[in-house]
Amino acid sequence: MRKLSLLMLLALSACASVDQYPSPELTSFINATVPPGMPSEQALLRMDVEGFTCDGRAGLQLVTCTRQQPRMMRSPCVETVRLTRDGKGKTITAVDVAPKTCPRW
Repeated sequence: MRKLSLLMLLALSACASVDQYPSPELTSFINATVPPGMPSEQALLRMDVEGFTCDGRAGLQLVTCTRQQPRMMRSPCVETVRLTRDGKGKTITAVDVAPKTCPRW
């Protein structure tokens, strides 16, 4: 009976979830890594170093950066950060960390 309970608990913990709120740890890390006011070019380089892929084309005011977090025996979760640039595209004016999304399987 005990083994069956443990197996059921393991099976339930394997179910994927979509976080309703951004991770406080990721939010804190991103805010320290790419604070508002940072030059856009430097921010994109920092995000690249941290494993994020960003669409930083010139002219885009909103830059979306994503990073995959591997999981054992399942599809990876995706972390998304949106960087808002000023009108000239030279400075980061806002940072938005989206909830992490994880496929069910």
